[in-house]
Amino acid sequence: MRFHKALRKYDESVWEWWILEDNISDKVLLQHREIYWIAFYKNIGVKLYNDTVGGEGVAGYKHSNEAKSKISLANKTRIVSDKTKTKMSLAHKGNTNGKGGKGMLRSNETKSKISAARKGIVFSDETRFRMSIAAKNRKGK
Repeated sequence: MRFHKALRKYDESVWEWWILEDNISDKVLLQHREIYWIAFYKNIGVKLYNDTVGGEGVAGYKHSNEAKSKISLANKTRIVSDKTKTKMSLAHKGNTNGKGGKGMLRSNETKSKISAARKGIVFSDETRFRMSIAAKNRKGK
């Protein structure tokens, strides 16, 4: 949004347009290259209008505390009808992939693969200590 406002505000003579790469037809590669170039120019101190790390979507975008407060207030004060509450409840029935659920239902084959991949992992004493603290601080314990 800042970029579009700046485009309208400043004369086009103040803008520089560069073609950094061309002939990229693969969309995934194009997204990776966009992420690369944004990081490259930010790291050398060039002021960019990018609010995100680039690529598809808004990965890397951080809401300001003011924006977070506004979103929180809007969600706390919205009134949801009983009909909507029922629809939301039905939509979430059986969804155990969220917090407090049992997680994803996995086949025995998948469980075996995960188990084999994790065998032999040795955690440092510091990591084990942090995991212990985290387990003790979980709700319900």
